[in-house]
Order: sequence, then structure tokens, then C-alpha cells
Amino acid sequence: MRDAKTASRIDFLLAVWRRLQSARTVALLVRDADTGAPQAQGSGSVAVETAGGSEMVVRERGRWTTPRGTGAHFADALRWTLDTDILALRLEHVRHGLDEPVPLLELVDDGRGFLTPLAPYLCGEDRYEASVNVVDGVVEVAWRVTGPRKNQEILRRYR
Repeated sequence: MRDAKTASRIDFLLAVWRRLQSARTVALLVRDADTGAPQAQGSGSVAVETAGGSEMVVRERGRWTTPRGTGAHFADALRWTLDTDILALRLEHVRHGLDEPVPLLELVDDGRGFLTPLAPYLCGEDRYEASVNVVDGVVEVAWRVTGPRKNQEILRRYR
């Protein structure tokens, strides 16, 4: 029998999971972490593909714009895996195909209403960390990227 704390963590993971499954749009904001100045923003559509009960692939397509008005199209694919054994959501990039995943983070309930990583994702000299929460039914994934030439915050909002 699970204790109340474990049941609460499972409920939170499932709430995030269900909201991600129902997402149809994504809004993105990139800003300088020191000044808060916006560097880019974007929006797009989301298509969610489920693979069994514990995996889903979230495919994003949209357009970025900068404060100067320049823009670019974007596409991304992320696989989320629900692991109730360790009470975590695993996040991988799968933009190069489902057979070539790039493991990013294992996110666990921090007890304060956020999912936070067990360890950061390291890419070269850059460090990626994220927190996930649900605000008014919207899944927010807040990334912090730091490195020799990077100091950014990236916010993704899935509706």
C-alpha cells in the first residue's frame, strides 16, 4: 500500500501527464537570464502521439520572432516517459527519430508543486536544467541554460 506522500507524487505526475497529452499549442519565450530582456518568442501547434500507456511524443511546429522582427520556423520532437517505479517523467529529444533519442532529464516531484531534474543535462560546456509545473491548466516548462556564452531562460507553455 502506498503512503499519502507517494500517492500525492503520483497524482501530480499524472496531472502533468494528462495536461501534456491534451496540449494543442505551445508558446515560447527566450530571455536573457541576467537582464530579463526578451531575445525571442514563438508560438506553434502541438501534435501528441502516444505509444502505449507510458510514452508520448510531443511534436511542435511554429515560428520564432526576435524583438527586431526577424523570424524563423521551428520544429521539435520530445518524448516524455512516465515512470511510476521511480516517480519520474523522463524527457528525451527525438528530433532525429525515435531510434536516436537524446536523453535530457529525469524530472521528479520536489514536494513544492514542481518537477525538477535529478541531474542537469550537459551539452559541451552548457548546462540545461528545467522545472515543470501546471498553472491554471497550462503545463509550463521553464529551462535555465548556462555556459560560457549562454545565460538564458526559456519558457514553454503547453495549452
